[in-house]
Amino acid sequence: MRPDAAATLFSDYANQGDLMTTIENALVIRELELVVNQQVGDYDPITDYQSVVGTSSQNSQFTAFGPEILKTMQADIGNQIIVKSVLFPYMGYSAQVEGKLQQIQQAYANYAIASENVKVNHQNALAFAQLGTPNLNQLVAQCLQDSRENKTSPMGCFPGQASGLQLSK
Repeated sequence: MRPDAAATLFSDYANQGDLMTTIENALVIRELELVVNQQVGDYDPITDYQSVVGTSSQNSQFTAFGPEILKTMQADIGNQIIVKSVLFPYMGYSAQVEGKLQQIQQAYANYAIASENVKVNHQNALAFAQLGTPNLNQLVAQCLQDSRENKTSPMGCFPGQASGLQLSK
């Protein structure tokens, strides 16, 4: 309670029971409930989750709730009550919503993997386009060079059934 607001708060709430409990219930908790409902009322975890997963630089809306609630409460009742902090607990969801969030997470993970595969395949296609279509001698020469560099047996470099390397024309 701000010292300069004590007289007003006393005159407003003194006849209603325990002064501090009455002020807490009638002013602080009522304001907290109102502000939380305003901040969280339109919160959509599905949309929020999509925006966070879709970009790596964006934070969830949820992270802003506590500071926004604190700022609003300080503006609304800060001339009477000193609001130092607001602890906004984790919001639990029903099993159905949790299931949907997990499905979205999996879909975005699949999308990210597919996007990376498209990029890799595109880069591979560009690399193969620069190489052209190698003939049998070029493939064998490259294999022999790789086996020398990696100190592996060159036996797998020659086409045929024993090597496991099959080339078709």
